[in-house]
Amino acid sequence: MRSALVAVPAAVLFVLLTPSPADAVQHGISRTFTVSTARVATHTIYCPGHEHTHSGGAQVSPPGKYYMRSTHPTPDRKGWSVTTAPLPGTTGGRTVTLYALCA
Repeated sequence: MRSALVAVPAAVLFVLLTPSPADAVQHGISRTFTVSTARVATHTIYCPGHEHTHSGGAQVSPPGKYYMRSTHPTPDRKGWSVTTAPLPGTTGGRTVTLYALCA
């Protein structure tokens, strides 16, 4: 029986050895921001290196005085953003904790 050597281009080999997003290890990141006044504020966190976000969210304290106007991935999908705003009549600051799942 004869066997033959097959030449595989480097680009194909790279694709075969690079893990797909489904194989990537997902991990969560978070960061807490403090806003000292009752104003609209946007915050963003980014995944490390060449990772992308798969989901995210935020928590605002104190509850009942502020709301999340939007929460979404960044346009390049490498981070997560949240915009919070005060309810009418709210004074004082808040704490915003932003979360993202990266891989």
